[in-house]
Amino acid sequence: SVSLPLLYPQCDAPKFCVVSGELPPSRCERIAASARTAAEEVPGQECLFQVVEAARESCREQIAEDKREELEFLETFQRLQGIQTEDAISGGESEEEDGDGASSSSGPRVVMGTFPVEFRRAGPPVLGRRLLYSHHIRAESKKRAILEWAAELGLGGYSKVGYPGVIVVEGDEQCVQEYVSRLQRLRWKHFVVRGEQITEGREGGDLDSMRALPRRMSQLGPEEMSQLASLCRQAGLEDLFLTS
Repeated sequence: SVSLPLLYPQCDAPKFCVVSGELPPSRCERIAASARTAAEEVPGQECLFQVVEAARESCREQIAEDKREELEFLETFQRLQGIQTEDAISGGESEEEDGDGASSSSGPRVVMGTFPVEFRRAGPPVLGRRLLYSHHIRAESKKRAILEWAAELGLGGYSKVGYPGVIVVEGDEQCVQEYVSRLQRLRWKHFVVRGEQITEGREGGDLDSMRALPRRMSQLGPEEMSQLASLCRQAGLEDLFLTS
């Protein structure tokens, strides 16, 4: 919105306020700052046209930035897919079998793109949890990768999209490490591990019996941070959520 002071334009410049239910405050302020700069460039003159054009240009720039981020993500994703294929091929060629035909390697076989749904770990199960924090999760390709990689690695939890982006993930510790590693290779404005929990079960125990979160990753909307907090509280993971 724009308000015109009593002495506009001779003495006072217009006042600006940008509010949006879709944009974070930082982006709204960026648009308002562009409008203020346009007004300051023509002191004592009519400037509404320049102000509106500056606000439009700021919006166009931010849309272009989002598109560049999407393209950069797709390029990174395609490179990762190539690495996954190479790892899968080399892993299949180098893996040796013991006398009864079983794989001689121990622990879960974490091969990007070919992770088996059923796996065995030598020793007791180890459950891992992470809370991952991002400036935002908006790109559809990122949202898809978050869900698909979690399903591939047998991980569950919640992904809250929008501003900010928060992922709470749970599952086999080695798989959680692989999941975080994949996400960190993508291009983010800001992406960090805020919280971590690792629990070792008893020998011969069942990993799924140790879970506190759903076995599948679910996506929450931009306005559902309070819902995520409630779900974590119900699961006894309030301390993990508070790291966000």
